[in-house]
Amino acid sequence: MKPIFTILIADRNKHVRELLKRELSDDGHQVILAKTAAEIVTIFSTVEFINLLILDTDLPDGDVVDIMLKLKDRFDALPIIIHSCGGDRQFSLSLSNKIYEIEKGTTSISQIKILVDQISRKDAERIHSS
Repeated sequence: MKPIFTILIADRNKHVRELLKRELSDDGHQVILAKTAAEIVTIFSTVEFINLLILDTDLPDGDVVDIMLKLKDRFDALPIIIHSCGGDRQFSLSLSNKIYEIEKGTTSISQIKILVDQISRKDAERIHSS
C-alpha cells in the first residue's frame, strides 16, 4: 500500500485551490486547503505531518516570508512549490533547501503534478530505506 502523502495547498484563488485539490487527490494524495497566511499557521499548529506545501506568494493577509520565518522549524525539511506570477523572486532566502518555483500559466498544473510525483516518490524511497 502506498503511504499517505499529505499536501497543503495555499492559494488566494478558490478555483486554483480546487483544481489542484482535484488533480492531486485523483493521483492519490491527501490534500488540505488554505486561502490565507493565518490558515497556514493554524494548519501547521494542528496537523502533525505535512509532506509538501504548494504556496501562492500573494496571499491576502500576510507576508509569506514572515509566515515561513515564524514556522521555520517546520519548514526546514519541507519541500515547497512556489506557485506564483512571474517575477516573484523573494524566496532567495534559504528557508528550505527544497524550494521549487513554477510560474502560474497554462501548463503550471501539469508541471506541479509532475513535480509532486517526483517529490512523493523520493519521500517514499526515503521512508522505505530508513
